[in-house]
Formats: sequence, structure tokens, C-alpha cells
Amino acid sequence: MYLGAESCEINIAGKYTIRGLETFEEKKSVHQIVQTAKITLPLSYVIRNNELIKRVKLFDNIKEGDSISIAYGYNGKNDNFFTGYIKRINVKQPLELELEDELYLLRKLNLTKSFKKNDVREVVQYVCDELFKKYNVRLTLYEKMPKLTVTNFIMNGANGVSVLQELSDTYGMNSFLTTIDGKKTLYCGLAYGLKFNYINYIINANTINVDDLQFKVGETENYKVKFIVHAPSGIVTKKEFGNKLGDSLTDVHLYGSFTEKEIELQAEAHLAAYKTGGYKGSFDTLLTPKAQPCDIAVVRDLQFENREGNYYIATVTNTFGTAGGKRKVEIDFII
Repeated sequence: MYLGAESCEINIAGKYTIRGLETFEEKKSVHQIVQTAKITLPLSYVIRNNELIKRVKLFDNIKEGDSISIAYGYNGKNDNFFTGYIKRINVKQPLELELEDELYLLRKLNLTKSFKKNDVREVVQYVCDELFKKYNVRLTLYEKMPKLTVTNFIMNGANGVSVLQELSDTYGMNSFLTTIDGKKTLYCGLAYGLKFNYINYIINANTINVDDLQFKVGETENYKVKFIVHAPSGIVTKKEFGNKLGDSLTDVHLYGSFTEKEIELQAEAHLAAYKTGGYKGSFDTLLTPKAQPCDIAVVRDLQFENREGNYYIATVTNTFGTAGGKRKVEIDFII
């Protein structure tokens, strides 16, 4: 499929605009707090100022912490792919920049505060308020954040990312930056609590590589799953279900009061969903159709119509450059 001539526009620190690159790769996932990217650029570039033309070394004019935005498309119609900051500059040929999204700024915070018994929203709101005080950057919080009591939560010189990571490790509250209703939003909630758009994929039609995609029959699969129950009192209980020697599924977090039988029934239902089988792994496509984490992939194979299913897209890796562009879509489970 020919989409036209590739085009891109890179803006650094609001001062420099570059319309060419070597390679770009970004990874967006519900499983990581800070979304990352890497871009390679020529060591120097030519600038024109009226009649004056000169060559400038790029690495002499940028620094770690500079803002950066990257747009890419065809025939000058570019879509924004990445907005964030330069985390690291690797001076080599070509010049390599390691990037992080806007949550990069959370690493720069130094937080000192104790929460004896508070709703988790108060903890996250405090982090966002401190970000606004220091950098004048306001994050919109996810409106439907689960109600959860956080007890004896102590920040002693912690940064914002480490706080969100502790909320994930202890309370199962996944966090990442996304866009909801046109607003950049800090999502903080269950791992698969967001669902966006349904994207249609037909194997070997609008996919370009399916080598890492396998179809498995559920009855031959054995799984185990860990349920982590957060009681209103703040007590956390962990229980494992399924085949102890089987593959581990993503931990499931429950919030509230549950009897042993209620937990067991939920575990059986969760395991049953995986025993239905389906596609596992990832596949490559062009950069169209658009896809992002939290979208639902509707996967069809015209040779095996009975294999059609809807799958949760957890991770998307976009790459483009002089060799063209592609998207790797990783699916976690059938829904």
C-alpha cells in the first residue's frame, strides 16, 4: 500500500525545527508508567537565516531535559506521535536521543509527605499538585479512579514516578499518561480498566508480519493466576488459583470485602476466559490503521473464519525512518 511521500517535523525546546531523521522508535504500554522513545538524527544540520546558510552541530544546541515533539505522516500531513523530554543524549554517529513522555518531569520531584489513612486519589493529587508548583504543568486525573484506602504511605525524598510505582506494586494501581476525551490524562486504576476503539485487522491483508502471532486451543493450555484483595481496612491478601506449574497470568486486584467463595468464583471465571484459547503474541502492520494501548483488536483470518476474536491491545511500538514505518501490536488476552 503506497501512502505517499513520508514527512516529519521535530521540534526541540521550542527553538529548533528539523524535518528529517534517521530512525524513530516509541513504545507505549499499559504496563509501564513512563512511555519511552528513541530517535537518531544527523550530528549536524544546515540552517538558513535570510541569505546566510551555515551548518550547525545539533548536540551543541540541545541538552538533556529539553522538550521535544515528533510528528510524522505522508505528503506533509503529519500526526503527532510523541511529546515529551530528552532524557539522555548519546553523542555518536548518528546522534541518538533517548526520550520520555511528559511524566519525565515526575522524576525531578522531591516529595516528602506521609499519608496515614487516605483515599488513593489524595496521594496522586498531591503528586500532581507538586508537579504544577514546580513546573507549572497541570495533569488531568482519571475521573473514575477506584476508591481505595492507602495506609501508612510515606514519601521520604521520593520522586513522582517511584510513588506511582509503589502504588502499582502494593495496591495494583497501574498508572500511565493517555488521552481521554481530547485531554492528556494521568490514568490511575486497574491494569485493563480502559477500553478505547475497535480496530479491524485481517491477517495477511492489512498486516505485514504475523510470525510472532500464534493461535492456541484453550483446552491444551494450563494457567495460574494470583488474586490480590485490598480490604477497606487496608489489609492486603494474596491467593493463587489454577495449575501451580502453569503459565502465570497478570495479577488480578480486587477492592472491597469478599468471601473466600466469591474470590474463588471470580478466579474460575478469569481462568475460563483464557481457556477459550485464541491468538497470543504480536503482529506488525503499517502505521495505518491507527492503534494505541487500550484499543481492542478485532482479529480475523479469512482462511479460518472461526478464529475471529476481540483482543486487548496492551502495548504498541511505532517505528519509522529512512526505511519506512511500521507498528507492532501486542495483544494480552481475548475479551
